[in-house]
Amino acid sequence: MSIKKICAVVAAVLVFAGYSGTGTELQAATAGAYVVTPETAQEQPFEATMPTAEKLSDTEDVSAIFTQNLKLPKGAESKAFFKFELAEDSWVYFSGNYSLNNHDGLGTKVKVYGDSAYSKLKVEYGWGYWNYEKYAAAVLKAGTYYVHVFNKHENFSHYEGNVNVVAVAIPVEKAIAVEQVLSGKKDKVTVSVTSGIGTETKLVEYRQGKLGEDSIGNSTYWGKLLSGEYYNSYDDKTVQLKLNDENAYVFEVKNNGYFTLLLSDNKNGHIIKNVKVSGIDDVKPSITGVKNNKTYKVSVTVKFSDKGSGIKSATLNGSKIKSGTKITAKGKYKLVVKDKAGNENSISFTVK
Repeated sequence: MSIKKICAVVAAVLVFAGYSGTGTELQAATAGAYVVTPETAQEQPFEATMPTAEKLSDTEDVSAIFTQNLKLPKGAESKAFFKFELAEDSWVYFSGNYSLNNHDGLGTKVKVYGDSAYSKLKVEYGWGYWNYEKYAAAVLKAGTYYVHVFNKHENFSHYEGNVNVVAVAIPVEKAIAVEQVLSGKKDKVTVSVTSGIGTETKLVEYRQGKLGEDSIGNSTYWGKLLSGEYYNSYDDKTVQLKLNDENAYVFEVKNNGYFTLLLSDNKNGHIIKNVKVSGIDDVKPSITGVKNNKTYKVSVTVKFSDKGSGIKSATLNGSKIKSGTKITAKGKYKLVVKDKAGNENSISFTVK
């Protein structure tokens, strides 16, 4: 996985806004990292850099964006704060771990907020002694996010080691990427969908029409997950896609217009994407020189053409005919012209 280098990770450093317990040794904070609590959030927390990637190949490769070096006695608590920027809407993977630690008696909870007042909770997860929800995922809009890291030493003697918050952002355009290929006959488009979040993808669905984010979770439009099973939407127009051998979700569209994709991850997060299909030949061939149900007292010259996929066949009373043919014989005629995309135009006329 290609992940941009992290510009500012606090290595082996403790940034505390508060702790409880006795005999706790607090190490110096890195220069430029400020102590802050939700109650006094006008101060600036440490600025971490969120790494970005085009895809999530292996969650084990995700790097730390924030590290604390802790030394806590049993029963002690600590908290730290940092913030990061998202330059664009992204699917973000969060996790955490301990390193260079003397035992596993610590527990950590992480809360990600969308505001500096720490009031708009976006993500919450934890790991360690009392919490095994080791990762979280969320679709976050571009902007600034504030993170609260809470640690509690639950067991054994004093804890000493590093607490690492790890994360990576996959831009939404990469998390659900779409490629369209128009057929040679211009009668359909093959759509190939790839997911940049890899094994964290749970479902990819699509349906005709242009839907917004307010449709997410609405069973009128989308299928829903209940007890781990998949259920179609009530009108049966939602199609669940399957991953093929090329790690893509492929389907065909035979009409121009919009369709909507919905990607669901393993943490019940969703990405919705509108895709416009164009280029399919849905216009019947043009016929000139004669008009439908008209009678002519003189000879006529029939012409036909197709600017889309091109003419496939043309018959006059069942026999092949070329554009520009002059009809002089009296009689009733039916001209049928088809293009390569399957569109058909037919005209009946009479020559007296």
